[in-house]
Amino acid sequence: MSLNIIKIEEEGTEMDEAIEEAMAIINLYPDIFPHMYKQGFKLKKRITKGNLILQDGVVITFSQYSTNGRLSKNATTRKKINDFIIHQIATDRSVKGGTKKVLDEFVDHCKRKGAENLLLTVRKFNERARNFYERYGFVYDSDITWNSKKDGEIQGIVYRLRLIKDKNIESFI
Repeated sequence: MSLNIIKIEEEGTEMDEAIEEAMAIINLYPDIFPHMYKQGFKLKKRITKGNLILQDGVVITFSQYSTNGRLSKNATTRKKINDFIIHQIATDRSVKGGTKKVLDEFVDHCKRKGAENLLLTVRKFNERARNFYERYGFVYDSDITWNSKKDGEIQGIVYRLRLIKDKNIESFI
């Protein structure tokens, strides 16, 4: 099965349908994604860039970095050129194991694109997501904070999944 990356360059019915389908899943989690809740217009840029996956009841929004540096002013995590970051993962939970399956395919995609790391951020209170990411193999990298007009300072965690072995270490067989 190939990864269903949505890339639609012009607004219209096809884009509207993709936004509606993705938002039906994202809107299931207003406490987790308050910045996205009922704001599908925010997906247009991701869709035109091909940075949205919609597959098997799972939505992943992501970006690939073109520069080295700090992830943000509120985190000590360093990113590298070609690293990927997941902005949102949401699922309608209709397919048992669906999130892991789609994430497996996305990790393979990131490796093919030359990424050394896959980063993601998660709200500290989101224990369910944190447990899933840790079981998957993501490791804590740093803390992060976001500022919200409504909620004030929001605490989060940056996770990292190493996609390639250290280039400086040779394996001896």
